[in-house]
Amino acid sequence: MNSENPQYNWKQAVDEASAITDNLAEKYPNQEGVYTTKNYNEAHEQEFQVIYQSAATIRELAINTDIPFAKEAYEAIGGDETWEGIFSGMPELVEMRFLASEKLISQLIQSGEASQAVELASGLTPHAASLSKRNPDLKKYIETDFRVNLLRKKELNKKLNVDIDLRYVAGNLFEKETWENIEKNLDPGKVLIFSEGFMLYMSSEDDRTKLAENFKGILESHGGYFIFDDSLRYHPEFLIDPDVKDFLGKLIKGETVEQDELTKEWEERGFVVERIPEDSELSCENKFPDKKNEIALLKKHFKLWKLSLKE
Repeated sequence: MNSENPQYNWKQAVDEASAITDNLAEKYPNQEGVYTTKNYNEAHEQEFQVIYQSAATIRELAINTDIPFAKEAYEAIGGDETWEGIFSGMPELVEMRFLASEKLISQLIQSGEASQAVELASGLTPHAASLSKRNPDLKKYIETDFRVNLLRKKELNKKLNVDIDLRYVAGNLFEKETWENIEKNLDPGKVLIFSEGFMLYMSSEDDRTKLAENFKGILESHGGYFIFDDSLRYHPEFLIDPDVKDFLGKLIKGETVEQDELTKEWEERGFVVERIPEDSELSCENKFPDKKNEIALLKKHFKLWKLSLKE
């Protein structure tokens, strides 16, 4: 895999999270509930653990791909002066899922299927900037994540001049209150709810059921789609490649799920399941000739999941 191992400076992450969260009430006393939570201390503990994961993804895109706005977004959060030496480890998957999400969401917006989008666990990737500039019919964009990342994202989007009705909802996506806040920020009409990388952390059927109970209510009242990427957890096919198998063993904790089994899960919850293939050319391929086999596997197997409610 990537020869440069992640160098996670946890003390810096903890100190940074503490400095930011300690000043949230003073800096943002009234942000429509965005930066408040009844479980402040618990949320704080979760937040500092995801700062570096989000930074690793945007650095991967900025350094190793030609994704629009990635380099500008990375510089907006400090660039290598702050984050040097960290990578996700799989630039091909990071780039493929970004391209696939952008393509499908753009197609749905341009065909009039929806004019608003909700990005779950939005991290630091520049989807709001990229999608809004490509799709003038996208009228509203809601970003959800822990408060620390959303504070960064708000500043990042300002630097990227994102010109759209942009909302931020902080909280735990397993909590009903978070989804109530998402609902309050939506307009009437169909909505595209999507996640990129987040479903990797749905380590059990119970986790996926709890999440489905929350977003299903929005689809029932608004119509639209729930879209997520074929994460490593749903890629048992990759196990035929020894390098990927080794990487999976280090990254994935808990169960992996065969794609047919996962399809059955969603259908039993009342969804129509479509799987959209994607085989885009990846700009990272030129930088990593040693990943030729892995990239070929990815192009062969990768799909997006597109869920809608059964009529």
